[in-house]
Amino acid sequence: MSDLKYLLDEVRKNTRNISERLTESHGWDHTLKVVRLAKLMAPKEDGDIFCVELAAWMHDWGRLAFPKNDKGHASLSAEMVKQFLKNWIAQRVITPRQYGDVQRAIRQHSQINSSSRKSLSLLRDADRLSRYTPDGLYQVAVYSAEKGFPFFLPDTKVLRNGNEPLLRFSDVRCTIDEFNLVYDYWKIIETPSAKLLQNELKVFIDAFLNNFANEKNLQNNSEFWLTVLKKNAEQFKTIENIFFEEKEKSINEIDFYEYIQFLNDVKNDFQMVSR
Repeated sequence: MSDLKYLLDEVRKNTRNISERLTESHGWDHTLKVVRLAKLMAPKEDGDIFCVELAAWMHDWGRLAFPKNDKGHASLSAEMVKQFLKNWIAQRVITPRQYGDVQRAIRQHSQINSSSRKSLSLLRDADRLSRYTPDGLYQVAVYSAEKGFPFFLPDTKVLRNGNEPLLRFSDVRCTIDEFNLVYDYWKIIETPSAKLLQNELKVFIDAFLNNFANEKNLQNNSEFWLTVLKKNAEQFKTIENIFFEEKEKSINEIDFYEYIQFLNDVKNDFQMVSR
């Protein structure tokens, strides 16, 4: 086993242990999705796959102290991994440049300003895209509930115009707002590959929001909608795991297009239908 592979294995084990102490919305499944998406996009963007994967595994470590708050977790994550990574520099497993690349990506991954740093842009985009799939949407709903938000408020705009201003965290008052905030990520996604993926993945949010808007008699039944989301999440995660398990050992640009084909093959089965 190479030193780099050993390092990634150690990081993966540490992340697994930390994930067991985090809530479902930012646990192992979320981090694994971010890793997979980042590795899919990295070859297409000529990114450093090792640095991107390393940063993705550790990007949410700081949520141990911020389980229900987005503010501060990225900086704390960077602080938590600092000495860990410095030990690997001392052993000459990683270089100071790689250390800086990973640190920057983790510390700034929650910011919305654009960046020319590929590892940072890829991590940000993977983190955002992870919420577009059926399992990601369910995690968003869980996170909203963890913060004590209702699923829906009567004056909430379910279907927003794409020309409206970018939603901010301060605008969110309910789970439907959270979904629209996620949908708005298309306005701040940076890499061309992420934009391609977002165009394919948006079908899941579109379907759910349109379905929700049409089912006015059920809009106050949060238990019903959470059941719908959870069912779709479990089914999607199962088939997506099969796709990625065949790709884990080696990721290349061809796999990126195969994932797009996979999404096209399954999207009609996950239209978030309520009945």
